[in-house]
Amino acid sequence: MSSHHIVREKQEPALYIHQLGNFDEEKLGQLLEWSPTVLV
Repeated sequence: MSSHHIVREKQEPALYIHQLGNFDEEKLGQLLEWSPTVLV
């Protein structure tokens, strides 16, 4: 079973990071591909 999600432009959810200190940069890069709005 597969799921498909359609996200239209300007409808991407924001990404909230409470503490950036030890956050894995590789994971952050992957998240930024999906969520261009970042709140730190």
